[in-house]
Amino acid sequence: MSKVFLIRLSGDVTYRRASSRFYFEKLVYNNIKVALAKQHIDAEIIQEPARIFIRSEQLNSSLLSHIFGVSSFSECEEFEFQDLHDLSSKIEEVYKEKVKAKKFAVKCRRSGKHDFTSMDAARIIGAKLRPYALKVDLENPEVIINVEIRDNKAYVFENSIPGPGGLPIGAGDKILSLFSGGFDSPVASWYVAKRGSKIDFLHFAFGGMSEVYPVFMVAKYLYNNWFYGYKPKFQVLRFSPVIKEILSKLPSIVWQVALRRMMYLAAEKIANENKDEALVTGESLSQATSQTLRNLRVAEYNVSLPILRPLIGFDKSEIIGLAKKIGTYELSLGVEELCGIAIGPLTAKADIKKFFEDMQKLDPKVIDNVIDTLQVFDLDEDSDKVKEMMKDEEFVLDYIPTDAVIVNLMPDKFKIDRAISFAEFDEDKYRNSLIIFVCEKGLTSKGLAKHYRDAGFKAYSLEGGFESYKKIQKI
Repeated sequence: MSKVFLIRLSGDVTYRRASSRFYFEKLVYNNIKVALAKQHIDAEIIQEPARIFIRSEQLNSSLLSHIFGVSSFSECEEFEFQDLHDLSSKIEEVYKEKVKAKKFAVKCRRSGKHDFTSMDAARIIGAKLRPYALKVDLENPEVIINVEIRDNKAYVFENSIPGPGGLPIGAGDKILSLFSGGFDSPVASWYVAKRGSKIDFLHFAFGGMSEVYPVFMVAKYLYNNWFYGYKPKFQVLRFSPVIKEILSKLPSIVWQVALRRMMYLAAEKIANENKDEALVTGESLSQATSQTLRNLRVAEYNVSLPILRPLIGFDKSEIIGLAKKIGTYELSLGVEELCGIAIGPLTAKADIKKFFEDMQKLDPKVIDNVIDTLQVFDLDEDSDKVKEMMKDEEFVLDYIPTDAVIVNLMPDKFKIDRAISFAEFDEDKYRNSLIIFVCEKGLTSKGLAKHYRDAGFKAYSLEGGFESYKKIQKI
C-alpha cells in the first residue's frame, strides 16, 4: 500500500497575494518533482492550495526535510468518507489501539464545504475514541490525533516533521559562492539557497588540482541533497599567478587582505559574465585577522556586486554544528585547509590609502589572465571520472636535494636551514637552479611550483610542507 505524505508549505510561500503565492507554490511542487526524479522515486504528486500530497511506496521522509519551501510534513492515513459519522468510525478502527489507556487529544482542520465545523469533527472523533483511552487531555496529551479534512477526504497523523522552511530554489536570483569547501562556505551557500537563490560555485585553487576533488565532492553533496530546482556550475580558478604577484610586490603585512581583495575582483568579473547578482562568502566577523571589519571594508572597496555574508555573526563551533546538520561536515573534514600566505603579523586595520597605493604595483592583467584558464566541471558527472580528470602533473619532492635553492614562503613562522624568503627570490638569478618551494602544508607551494614550471623553471614543492621538512631534518 502506498504511503501518503501531507506537505505543508512555509509562511514565506503562503503569506502572499494569491497570484504570487500560486507561483511560489508551483516552484515547491516542481522542486519536489525534481527531488523525486533525482532519487529515482515513483510517486503521485497532488498540489492543492498551501498543501502538497505525495503517494509513494518508495519515498523516505528524510528527502522532504531537504526541500526548501517545505515547512513540515506528516505521513498520514488517508480516508474517504460519506459523512462525519462514517469518518469517525473509520478513524476509530485504526486508532483505538493507539490511544488505549493513554491521555489523548484530537485536533482538526478543515477545508471545503461540510455540514460540520472543525470543532464538531474533533468532538465527535474524540467521543468515538474516548472509551478506549485513559482520558481526553487537551493540555498534556500522550497521543495527538491530527485530522486534516479536505472535501471528502481526511488525512490523519500523529506527528509533524519539520522541513527547512525558506523559499523554493528558483524564487531568487543567481548568486556566486566563493567556495573553499571547508566548514564555512558550504553553510553560507546553504543559507542563501534557503532564500530561493540559485547558487553557482567558484573555487580558488592555490595548489594542485588533486586538492580540488574533495571540494568538488562537497559541492556535489549540496547539489544532490539540497539544491533541488537548480544545477550549479562548479568553477575552478587556478590562482597561483595572483599569489605570486602578491608575494613579490606587496608588503607582507597586507598579503592576506590583498589576496581576499583579488579573489573578490576575480569573482566579480566571473559573476558579471554569468549574470550573477551577488557574491556569497563564509566569512565571519573577526574569525581571522583578515576578516576584521576594517580589512573586509578595504578588501571589498568599490566591488560593484553585493557581498553576502550570512555567517557574519556566527562563531566556529556554531558553524560546525550547522555543517553537521546540513550533512557537509564529514566531507569538509577531507578538504585540505589552504596554506595561509601571510608570513608574519597581519595588520588588523589596513590603511586604505597606503593599501591601494601598494595595489597599483600588481600587474593589472593578472586577474584577466587567470580567468582565461577558468575550468568548469559538471556536478552530474561520475565522481571517479572527475577525480581522474583532476589528476594533475604535480611537481613535488619528498626530500630536499643538496644543490636546491629552498624558498621558504613563511620564514617568520618556520625556520628552514639554507632557505631564502620569497622576497629574496630573484627570478633571473635562479632561472637555471633547482628550486624547492616550502609552505606550511605543501598546498600553496604546489601552485607556485606549477606556475614557475610553466614559465620554464625547474621548480618543485616539498610534499607535506614544513611538517615534512621537520621529519626530514628530524627536528
